[in-house]
Amino acid sequence: MARAFRSWLDGKKSGFFAFLRLTDPHWAYECEPYFHGEVKNHDAIDHSFNSGSYGLRPGERGFQLTDTEAYRRLHYTRYPPPVLEHMVLHYDECVRQSDTALGEIFAALRERGIYDDALIVVTSDHGEGFWEHGYLQHGIHLDDVVTRVPLVVKLPGNEFAGTRVSQLVRTVDIMPTVLDALGIPAPQDLDGTSLLPAVREGRNLGLVAYAESGKGFVGVDPELYVPGVKGKWRMIRTDRWKLVHIPDGKAGIDRLYDLLEDPGEKVDVAAQHPDIVEKLKGELAKIQRWETDEKERELSPEEEEQLRQLGYM
Repeated sequence: MARAFRSWLDGKKSGFFAFLRLTDPHWAYECEPYFHGEVKNHDAIDHSFNSGSYGLRPGERGFQLTDTEAYRRLHYTRYPPPVLEHMVLHYDECVRQSDTALGEIFAALRERGIYDDALIVVTSDHGEGFWEHGYLQHGIHLDDVVTRVPLVVKLPGNEFAGTRVSQLVRTVDIMPTVLDALGIPAPQDLDGTSLLPAVREGRNLGLVAYAESGKGFVGVDPELYVPGVKGKWRMIRTDRWKLVHIPDGKAGIDRLYDLLEDPGEKVDVAAQHPDIVEKLKGELAKIQRWETDEKERELSPEEEEQLRQLGYM
């Protein structure tokens, strides 16, 4: 990707937009062996965590599970501690590989004299679970190990370089922030808000974050009781509190975590704080859309090709 970007960049001075998708840290974790020298008997370690199949195919209603057992093995195989530690090592190597690629991308911008004026955003669509909460990878649950992601923004002219904002923000805020930095009015109905006031003025934006799980894990996740959109897990999160709602065909299951006292999300304190639960459920009700299933359609050949180019098919 870095090499392709360097080639694409030749001849461009300004006024361009590039979206680069660096897939190295995504399963399977097969990257440069930066840290393998620290591991004894590497070849003797079970590497089956890098094999298998998602068991998915595109169908009339989007992607559908065709092999539930393959998906269950992928997400719920409990490997011995040495193997799990080695899996994390592979993941770290893939993060390192992405970091190296970013360095090459930034170097290409500097070589052409356009780095200082560039607006750059580095982020991710999800993190990764390594059995901290009894599962691997992502998509099924809403713990911070999968919902909390990096967000690094370099403004044109290197304005506020090195500034760190320690408050809750969301990926949905990236587009309004980019538009604000470029002096382009944001559409009135755009989700999210510009984060620049938090950077320039130190303003606490008091944001509330929302996330939801995938919808195709019935029969895979032992705690997914309702199929489709109606069965998705939902999460609402403030700086301190996090509410996870799990539909079960009845009133639902609500779990509350005090992230100030319990950042690892180990202890459900919903019973001790019913007022917080009700308040956050009210916030969730403003966003939730599980009353009716989303209408899905068959993918067009062009859409299938786009997904293939992105590595999803």
